[in-house]
Amino acid sequence: MTNPKIYTKFQKKDLKKTVRFFGLGLSLCGIGMVIYIFTPYVLYQINFANVFASQKVQTPIPQVLVVNNTNQNPVIDEATDGNDDLLDAENWFPTYTKTIIAAQQQQQERPVISRPETYYLTIPKLKITNAIVSTVDLDLAHHLINYTGTAIPPEKGTAVTFGHSTLPSLYMPNNYKTILANAYKLAVGDVFIITIDNQQYTYDIYNITVVDPDDTSVFAQNYDDSYFTLITCTPPGTTFQRLVIKSRLRN
Repeated sequence: MTNPKIYTKFQKKDLKKTVRFFGLGLSLCGIGMVIYIFTPYVLYQINFANVFASQKVQTPIPQVLVVNNTNQNPVIDEATDGNDDLLDAENWFPTYTKTIIAAQQQQQERPVISRPETYYLTIPKLKITNAIVSTVDLDLAHHLINYTGTAIPPEKGTAVTFGHSTLPSLYMPNNYKTILANAYKLAVGDVFIITIDNQQYTYDIYNITVVDPDDTSVFAQNYDDSYFTLITCTPPGTTFQRLVIKSRLRN
């Protein structure tokens, strides 16, 4: 017959082991969550930040068209005050003034043309197919945004288009709140395919850079060809800076 004292002693040992394993499991779960949250940011800093920091804004952005932004607050300050609704594209570059772009267009004596309300963007490398781009509103929760005052493909000028992003681990290609989470994977030489009025146009990426939210040079227009600029927040999962991916219509 089993000695009750020995049995009780083994029970206590088993209970202590269970408690220790349970505590160890909780600790590992906590460490795993921290790694899950911060790994995208750390990898971005290691692999991309130095490269982007060394890049310059290249032609075809003419410096003469850069909008003055000395009298406004950047979007991060706006967010600190509670105005951090970055699902509204107008909050991404609060120093951008649409009237300046309109004046520039008038100086170019460009005719007013009829514009479609939507077109479609395909990014083969990111497995994004026919994402909707709106030209008439600023709601990033339901589509991408071709920003007011900029060109629309394939017309001459620069089409500036915004899309939302988040942590790459949360990426869903059909969810416009996460659609550009993997935009950091794009490289010079990759392509955008734009479908508008049942016609397809291929744009070749030629420059990728990172700018601050108060750098409105991304809106500058150059009318010697058709350009398409895609913008999202970076590092992935943050709103600190803007990833700017520039492309040009393939001839």
